[in-house]
Amino acid sequence: MTLFSREEIIAQLKEGKSFNKAELSGINLEEVNLDKGNFAEAYLRRANLSKASCQGTDFSGVFLILANLTNANLSQAKLRWAELNTAYLDSVNIEEADATGVNLFGAKLDRF
Repeated sequence: MTLFSREEIIAQLKEGKSFNKAELSGINLEEVNLDKGNFAEAYLRRANLSKASCQGTDFSGVFLILANLTNANLSQAKLRWAELNTAYLDSVNIEEADATGVNLFGAKLDRF
């Protein structure tokens, strides 16, 4: 489980803190603005990012296994080599996202 609370993540993102390689399993970031944040190589297993704004956010090499990204805005996000195994991706916006090498094995999606 994560060592950060939802409020700590929001506050630290506003200060420009990176969550590169952070352990954030199970975090609830539903409807949170994560625009241009750095979560590269972070571990977000079972995280809830539904309806979150993640425009330009770096999720390169991230583990979003079993995560909920339903209705999330991932436009211009960096998803290079991300693991989205069995993630929920219904109605996700990936316009202009870099998804090179992304793993979608078993992901639930209506469009990608």
